[in-house]
Amino acid sequence: MEACHSRSNSASQSTTAAQTVALHSYAGKSIFITGVTGFVGKVVLEKLLRSVPKVERIYLLIRSNSRYPTAAERFQAEVATSTIFDVLKDEGEAEFAALCQRKLRFVSGELTAERFGLEESAFAELAAEIDLVVNCAASVNFREPLDDALATNTLSLYSIIQLTRARKVPLVHVSTCYVNGYNEGTIEETIAPPAQLSLPRNEAGFYDVEPLIASMQEKLATLSANISDQDQRQAALVELGIELSQQYGWNDTYTFTKWVGEQVLLQHLGGQALTILRPSIVESTLFDPVPGWIEGV
Repeated sequence: MEACHSRSNSASQSTTAAQTVALHSYAGKSIFITGVTGFVGKVVLEKLLRSVPKVERIYLLIRSNSRYPTAAERFQAEVATSTIFDVLKDEGEAEFAALCQRKLRFVSGELTAERFGLEESAFAELAAEIDLVVNCAASVNFREPLDDALATNTLSLYSIIQLTRARKVPLVHVSTCYVNGYNEGTIEETIAPPAQLSLPRNEAGFYDVEPLIASMQEKLATLSANISDQDQRQAALVELGIELSQQYGWNDTYTFTKWVGEQVLLQHLGGQALTILRPSIVESTLFDPVPGWIEGV
């Protein structure tokens, strides 16, 4: 019992130390988050608002639509109403609204567009304000049409790269452990190799995927030009994604395009702080902010 108690105290002290470092590191800093309308993005935002009170600003990239013409309106309708924020709302809805008004800044933009669809001056102004980028956005459909999966999981990263490069700020990128594809045995936290067809590998360790991306874009253009029926074209895009994924050693388009995205980041962010998170299955919260919280099931 004494040993268990000692380990418990040690773990608690380590957690407290990590929290102290985080509180100090983020004080007065501004963070840019993508994917906040999704499951993981909401949890990240809630944690920052509740546990890092000295964070200066949190910029949220949110795509507007016909129903919600601004990012702020969509946030209020689809994000702020989530029960993940119930603990923060315990002090009252007005207090939560005031907290959001103080801390949050909304960026109406499209993740897959160049510079998120922002004017060059607006993009530069945003980049000048950011101290950390957290990329939670992803297309997680295993059978997504290849053009959509490639745009979201791979090509969108070029704008993320451009944003971080302005001041060489750190990037935290949420990937998946299944970038390891068909590889078997003990899997280390390293750069995952293709399990089937080989690709050229740079001396720095990452795989040169630029020719692969160009080849996929060429196939997409040919397919779209040859199939006029929209339903048939969508079905063909799904099958093309699965076919290419399995040729190179992945089961589905989601994990394949996430792997390609990792290589893009490794190639273009050499010398910058880059953290790639590879969760397996994201389930309900263990205890924080409340035990068992989940959404979208």
